[in-house]
Amino acid sequence: QKEHWVKVHKEQCKYLAKQKVLPQAIHDPASCPGCLKQTEIGQREIAKVDNSWLGCPFDSYFVPKVFVPNFVEGGIISSPIPFTLGEMSGKFLTKAEHTISLLMHLMHKMKLVKHAAWTFLPGICDDIYTHLTSLRQFTWDIYLFANPGHEREQAIDEKFISPPLLLPELHDLADKIDNKLAELQLKDHGVFRPWDTFKLLLNFLFMLNSELMRKDAESAGMSDLSEVVQKMKVTSAQFMDIWGKVLNSIADKLVPYTDLLKIFCGGQLKQKCFGCSKKIKVNDILIFSSISLISKQAPYHFLSHLSANLCGNPNCYKKLSVHDFSLTKIYMKTGMISSGQKCDNCALPGVKVHRCTGCLTKLYCGVLCRNEDWEKVHKQVCRRGEVRKVKSGKQEREKEGVTTVDEVVKSMQKMPSDLRRGFESMWGSLDDETF
Repeated sequence: QKEHWVKVHKEQCKYLAKQKVLPQAIHDPASCPGCLKQTEIGQREIAKVDNSWLGCPFDSYFVPKVFVPNFVEGGIISSPIPFTLGEMSGKFLTKAEHTISLLMHLMHKMKLVKHAAWTFLPGICDDIYTHLTSLRQFTWDIYLFANPGHEREQAIDEKFISPPLLLPELHDLADKIDNKLAELQLKDHGVFRPWDTFKLLLNFLFMLNSELMRKDAESAGMSDLSEVVQKMKVTSAQFMDIWGKVLNSIADKLVPYTDLLKIFCGGQLKQKCFGCSKKIKVNDILIFSSISLISKQAPYHFLSHLSANLCGNPNCYKKLSVHDFSLTKIYMKTGMISSGQKCDNCALPGVKVHRCTGCLTKLYCGVLCRNEDWEKVHKQVCRRGEVRKVKSGKQEREKEGVTTVDEVVKSMQKMPSDLRRGFESMWGSLDDETF
């Protein structure tokens, strides 16, 4: 309780108790930068396809709420958010929330310009916006309980992919729009490509789970990486840097889609295909998050655990996917082995665990985290004689890690035949020892 107070609740309590109102925690069109810009330019002008400004999806005064348990009388009560609203302050507590906000703005923009997605599938577009609103509400509620940093990111990811499965459902809705546009042979035209920008941002949310797995594995330490994988792998820091640059580049207006591509390609769209070495000009981006997305025909940049440029030939992708999947397996195994060694300060595993010599209940990834937590709060609550944390042995965790990876592959082998054929056409045989 003391730790939660110091790390999270201390800054939020007075606002949750409605003793104070936090500046910029309320959406007021009279001071919202997006609303002011929309008024300045005029909605008719913003509704033009060649106008880059996104405007603001919130057209009225409202007080965002969080929902918390009422520990006195029972049930759930609502309170104003105890942090600033990103649209008002320009600051978001996580990249996930910033991404959701931009996705909401993009849906608003596409509705204004009468994008084909809204013209032909207005009901699905409404559902997408509703799902985004719910995901953002989940994010706000998590801010009340999870410590900032890795722990908060994990809590957000777990909520997104757990029942009611809003993020997977959001992906399915986007797929329906994609399929309808393909059926009608409609593509994003113009320099901004708002629907392609929407999909790009959406896939960052899907990659959050993989990013957390990668971050855990890097913190725990990895070995057995091939020379190709070592050269092409994307580190957690690199992925988060790319994500941040994309978010910052869009800000309150669209940018040419090619500018977003350049962020992934180091500023140069002219590249060589990883598979066949053919000279290509990158035209799209694939942030891998599901089988259904592997349908690129034109040259594209691939970003998952590895980074590469591909010409669009499925065989070239297949060459890359074997290496990408092998790295995924290493991340999964390393994550399972290190699951009992999470740091009580940063929530990341450590190569060598340091235990508090006082209470023996706290584990740390290193001396820096141990000292930081001690100065922040632990010296106030440390007590000798506490029940010591017991973690499973390394051999047991390693066995569990291998078993988990094997179970994932076995479940994939049981996919319906049509899905399995589609998967193997890209990744190779699931019966191959590579898997």
